[in-house]
Amino acid sequence: MRIMMIMMAISIATAACHGAPAKQLPSDSLPLSHGQMQPPDTVAPALLKNKSLEEAIAIAGPPDEATEFYMSGTLSAFRKGLLNFFSPKNYSHQRIQIKEVTWYNGAQNITTWYREEHLSWRFITMSVWDKDAVFSGSGQ
Repeated sequence: MRIMMIMMAISIATAACHGAPAKQLPSDSLPLSHGQMQPPDTVAPALLKNKSLEEAIAIAGPPDEATEFYMSGTLSAFRKGLLNFFSPKNYSHQRIQIKEVTWYNGAQNITTWYREEHLSWRFITMSVWDKDAVFSGSGQ
């Protein structure tokens, strides 16, 4: 009797699953180390590296935050890394406009910076940071 009940349960479960479509992973899910998958509502930061703003938006969707500013020597701690890409000579003789965009990406945020060049926003650098991080410093 017990074996018959088990066989009936297996038959019912098989019949119920037969008509259901197989669950597919989102196409933007990416393998991580040790067989983990990238959650479907996040994007792997490496996919945005060296992409124009237009390409990054096509990959990650519209950013959650965006702002523009001009390079200067007084940047907040969060933006200090931009000084590695521009010397004071560059931004003291010309106005260098920067676009900063941020995507909320699960437990982390991705911020990328772009410079307008030939009617397109060209990638400068990026920062992946914990969504609860607090940055100190003065400036912009």
